[in-house]
Amino acid sequence: MRPRLLRDLIFLLSVGPMVVAPFASAAEPVEIDPILREAEEARIAAIDRATPSAVSVFVPGGGGGGSGVLISPEGYALTNFHVTSPAGSFMRCGLSDGKVYDAVLVGLDPVGDLAMIRLLGRDDFPFAEMADSLQARAGDWCM
Repeated sequence: MRPRLLRDLIFLLSVGPMVVAPFASAAEPVEIDPILREAEEARIAAIDRATPSAVSVFVPGGGGGGSGVLISPEGYALTNFHVTSPAGSFMRCGLSDGKVYDAVLVGLDPVGDLAMIRLLGRDDFPFAEMADSLQARAGDWCM
């Protein structure tokens, strides 16, 4: 066994019981602050709303890929330049419903690392609701 791995294992064995013991011996359920519970419920609801508009970008030939987000029912999606650059003008994109669509590059900004693609095959894609960036404040959530 390597010395560092052995040292880490000894550390975990010695500290582990101190970390786990308070949780293992709790007689009553842990109460969560209502403000934290509300924030977590809001986060889960936001993820549920955003999931259908999430795009997985696949580069033919296994040259990479990444993610993006649909911004219109016509299939326009924003992603990163570095995601689309290995694909050239054509790529495949998958949605959370398991369906895969052909997509084409519409525009790009290599310096800003942005790209716009268009998924083909329908005109009723689920899309993300864009917020007014002028209303954004420090500490606001962003997805």
